[in-house]
Amino acid sequence: MTALEISSPRARRRLAWLAGAAVVVGAIAAASALLPSRNPVLEADDAPAVATHANQPQPVRAYGEPKTVPAPRKELSTLLDAFIPAVIARKDLAGGWNLVTADARGSRADWMRGTTPFQSFQARPERYHGWTVNYSYPGDVGFDIFLAPKNPADVSMAFRGEAKKERGAWRIAVFYPQATFQPAGEKAYVWADTDLQPQAVGGSGTTGRLSAAWLLFPVGIFAAALVGGVGFALARGVRLRARVKRIERELALSRRP
Repeated sequence: MTALEISSPRARRRLAWLAGAAVVVGAIAAASALLPSRNPVLEADDAPAVATHANQPQPVRAYGEPKTVPAPRKELSTLLDAFIPAVIARKDLAGGWNLVTADARGSRADWMRGTTPFQSFQARPERYHGWTVNYSYPGDVGFDIFLAPKNPADVSMAFRGEAKKERGAWRIAVFYPQATFQPAGEKAYVWADTDLQPQAVGGSGTTGRLSAAWLLFPVGIFAAALVGGVGFALARGVRLRARVKRIERELALSRRP
């Protein structure tokens, strides 16, 4: 019997069982690669159906950026001249109540106790006209402004704000610190609002779920190792059995008279 022959029924059964296991592993790897990955976000086929009539035309909605208009600098400068001392410096909360939009106030009782949505800061008394425009739409303006402290030993602050026209008057809707700057003579350090945000892992905002195709790599390595190991064991067993048979034949011949 040659080294490639398998005469033992037990060896043939083992070879068949191991070959079947390798086929099953390969089938699992192929199925994992072909399965589509599902996002937690509803796909087009998963979205709830909306009842429509075949003969009724559906309205077409166009979404676009509002028209840009020149910022009303005089009105907003006058607003900031009143808002910053009254609300930010907490000098006249009662008068500052009407300088903000209704949805930015909270309760009046909390407001009068100094509990407001706006950061307290003792800004240096001056005219607050040096703000820069971020965007300007009809009735809605975003801006940035730098405020120096009343006490030179305190930090300076850069604020980002939004003003909206409400009932014919401009009011502050948003006003929050964007960065702080150490005073002169102190160690240079700038704090920005991004320091409080989670650090980005990558450049995109997609979810981190891996596709099932990535499972093919480790499963394929495992299947290849399994098949290689089985083949090596079978070849070694066949060679060993052939050697034993050869020795048995030699012994039998040596015993003949």
